[in-house]
Amino acid sequence: MGILYDRCLEGAFEQLNLPTGSVNGVKIKGPAEEKNYILNLFKHDFNEFLQFDKSLFCENNFTTKGEPINVNSYNDYLEKRNNAYRRGVSLFTPVRLAVRRELLEKYDLFGFPEIGTDLYVTSRFRNLFMDKKDLGIQFISSNVEVLI
Repeated sequence: MGILYDRCLEGAFEQLNLPTGSVNGVKIKGPAEEKNYILNLFKHDFNEFLQFDKSLFCENNFTTKGEPINVNSYNDYLEKRNNAYRRGVSLFTPVRLAVRRELLEKYDLFGFPEIGTDLYVTSRFRNLFMDKKDLGIQFISSNVEVLI
């Protein structure tokens, strides 16, 4: 998981609490010019901040959505997800994720790659970039409810 951003935004990103990882300068050559970017790749287990017993998941196929499923722990999640896949279910997705407040206090950007593909940002992250429309950052609401 990671984020790629223009070097001119480095100062803004330094104001945020990002997960630690490998931070590298990257040059990307386009047809007309070469641009400098920062690539921040991080591998962090954010699952420690999830409250699985307060979260809900759902078995989905491409055209149908199943009933919400409760899980008790990460291992229970893995077991129910793997059983669903063995039965031919296409997706086992979060409907609601309950996170511990410490997550939002510690990080401004996070995700749960084993659970879904969404990246989540805090209001601090969003407010820092919301007025900068020309940066190419677009915020899209997730279909997943996040509870604190």
